[in-house]
Amino acid sequence: MPAVLRVATDGATMEMPTSTGQRRQMQRVGRLEFSLKGQSLTLGAFVEAGSQSFDRLFVPFTDLTSGTETYPAGRYLDLDRTRTGIYIIDFNRAYNPYCYYNPTYDCPYLAA
Repeated sequence: MPAVLRVATDGATMEMPTSTGQRRQMQRVGRLEFSLKGQSLTLGAFVEAGSQSFDRLFVPFTDLTSGTETYPAGRYLDLDRTRTGIYIIDFNRAYNPYCYYNPTYDCPYLAA
């Protein structure tokens, strides 16, 4: 489904908790706005703090399958930058983070 990136004007950074208890500095690039079954929804789009490029957006999310059918902390989408600011969100391309398979990996997640 198509989504419009609404770029954050403040470029704020935040501490995102990780699966190993660490805290990772992430910069919020903006919000992806889209509609699903007539409902307006948004997903946060991030890059590592200090990144010089916004060519690949990190989009973590949870949904109703989190913790029952998929990893409890959610899944990820990686989206390549577009010239138009319109992104295609394909939840079929969402993946479990590496820490799902190996608990020694340090995976960021959104705190509830």
